[in-house]
Amino acid sequence: MASGDSLGNFTIVQNGAEWSLQIDDYSNATDFKFIPVHDLNEDVDIQIEGRSNDTAMVNGSSVTDTGSWSSPLDMTIKVTGDADEAINKDPVDTTSIEDADGVTHDYHAIVQEDSGAISLSGLLKDQVANPIQSVDGDGSETVFVTITHVPDGFDITGATLLDASATGEAREWVVESSELSGVSMTVPTHYSGEVDFELKVQTYENDGDKSVVDTIPFNLLITYAEHRSMYSYVL
Repeated sequence: MASGDSLGNFTIVQNGAEWSLQIDDYSNATDFKFIPVHDLNEDVDIQIEGRSNDTAMVNGSSVTDTGSWSSPLDMTIKVTGDADEAINKDPVDTTSIEDADGVTHDYHAIVQEDSGAISLSGLLKDQVANPIQSVDGDGSETVFVTITHVPDGFDITGATLLDASATGEAREWVVESSELSGVSMTVPTHYSGEVDFELKVQTYENDGDKSVVDTIPFNLLITYAEHRSMYSYVL
């Protein structure tokens, strides 16, 4: 609807950047609701004015007297945030490996020992073109990634360690999703074997609301050339 348009008892009027809605035959029994703009979490200030019409029969004719508008009533509508779950957080497809006992294992990455740090963003699908982010485009939400259950001897670079006194798998690191491309896991020298850990993804609104936590488990295999004879790919 545009300024001046009417729909039943409703008329919209635009005055510069402000809009007003005039409701004829208003009734207190009607349950009117204010619906904010999608993803808005800022308070909205409105003014309410009213006037009454008095209709009576005078000498057989209907006569209506319209009163003056009341003084404006200022009202603030508090709009609280509702943090959206982050998108683009799917892990890469796993590779299946069958060990010498015929047991199949699924790994998100298979890397050779002493081949350098492992990029965490590389364990998620298409992070260059479609990184983890909020669906809310107004800038009110920030997505954080927490790295947990990292085995003793392994370390995380590019993220903030939450508790310097924590050890082993009790350690946790956090980073904004926009900085995840700079986060890596360092592997102990000459280590070979499996390593499991988790990423926890959560969105924060700037007014304090939080989304549910999405937990993404990862399983990696670190091996070296001599170990490859122990495994065969499952096709």
